[in-house]
Amino acid sequence: MINKAEKLAQSIEFTHLDNTATVEEMKAFFDKAKEYPFYSVVVLPHFVKLAKEELKDTNMKVVTVVDFPLGAGNTEGKVAEAKAAIAEGADEIDMMANIPSIKQHDFEYVKNDIAAVKEAIGDHILKVIIENPVLNEDEMAGASRMCEEGGADYVKTSSGFNGKQHFYSLMESLRIMKKSS
Repeated sequence: MINKAEKLAQSIEFTHLDNTATVEEMKAFFDKAKEYPFYSVVVLPHFVKLAKEELKDTNMKVVTVVDFPLGAGNTEGKVAEAKAAIAEGADEIDMMANIPSIKQHDFEYVKNDIAAVKEAIGDHILKVIIENPVLNEDEMAGASRMCEEGGADYVKTSSGFNGKQHFYSLMESLRIMKKSS
């Protein structure tokens, strides 16, 4: 029988995105992950193969990031990065939405960018990170609509790399995003 802690753990994406991490530090992270039935681990693309190997005897998914944390790359680069990650064993992709295009209200570019990555990864889950702490209400709403129109499976509100997002502002972001759909 599954207890409450295990049930909660199954909804958590246990994350380690430190670009100075060593293989030994990542192995320690994976050992810690094995102590709990997490839904997934989220790692940098460099560590996807290692994660897949270290977690092969678990049910945890391996998630990696694309165009992270800047959200300023071009579509071709994102598609190549996503395809490589899937080829190396990633189960899901967390892609940064294109921040410069959102700031310019070029939402068509944002939608096409998302659609291209979704097409490249096929049936794999695509989560798009909208960097809400650097966006205004119109930009959040437009980006949220483009995630839906572009075929994203989920939307995330922040990478955590561009300032703190307090709970109140998170709730406000969710209200804006919901209103836009």
